[in-house]
Amino acid sequence: GPGEQRHFPRMVPWLRTGCFLFRFDVPGSLTDWIHVDNLCAALVLALDALSEERGCVAAGNAYFVSDDAPVNCIDFFRPFICGLGYPFPTVRLPYRLVYVFVAALEAVAAAARSVGMPFTPMLNRSELNKTAITHWFRIGRAKRDLGFCPERHSLDEAVQWYRD
Repeated sequence: GPGEQRHFPRMVPWLRTGCFLFRFDVPGSLTDWIHVDNLCAALVLALDALSEERGCVAAGNAYFVSDDAPVNCIDFFRPFICGLGYPFPTVRLPYRLVYVFVAALEAVAAAARSVGMPFTPMLNRSELNKTAITHWFRIGRAKRDLGFCPERHSLDEAVQWYRD
């Protein structure tokens, strides 16, 4: 959503400089995201489900919550990238090649920091793995026990926030 501080702030400078040229995901990999409004709604529902009136149904339970719409990680960003007027990358680089490159960038960043030169790569190996490894969860238990029903959100609000 608007004001997101983890992904968009690092992506926008790369878009502006024309350096976001390649996809580096694995075809078919899926990730689940959650809009901040859905996360807050789930937390309120979980708190309510701990009440005696609700029979403490959530007590001792763990719940997965998400927007319940698994999507390829890079494709998730398409509306944001295109909404800001930048071309969406179509060339896909092999995951292993990108992994080696990102590992080298991490080493360069560590060396730069050791001599007082701050450098943060756009991507690290952990984030790269998130684009390559399917990781999404069924949220049926949260729907059943908590009454969680995620609302659909687009990235239009985030696009507008960055345009302003």
